[in-house]
Amino acid sequence: MSASLVYYLEPIARELSIDDVIGVEPEVTGGVLTGRLAHPNVRAEQKAIRLREWLGAPALGPIEDTTVHAYGNSSGDHELLALADRAWWLGRSSKCPDFARPFRPGTALC
Repeated sequence: MSASLVYYLEPIARELSIDDVIGVEPEVTGGVLTGRLAHPNVRAEQKAIRLREWLGAPALGPIEDTTVHAYGNSSGDHELLALADRAWWLGRSSKCPDFARPFRPGTALC
């Protein structure tokens, strides 16, 4: 999941054998880019909303029967990190939210 265009994410996902991506989808009408987005930008609360939709989870409350691992490096990731069972912060340690763990090289992710 990223606030980047799916056109960038999909080739990377294929290379890494990742089946699905959630990213920014431009609106296309009649085969032409309109300059608008097909859905709201995948940032902040939209990351949590889109993850819940993708999982088929209720809009509110805990996500059940799934262990969510999330990684973030900006304030636009806080809502996603808050949903995660395992939240990792890759940004400046001084900006690490309370609900995430700072990631350092060599950190065990399990």
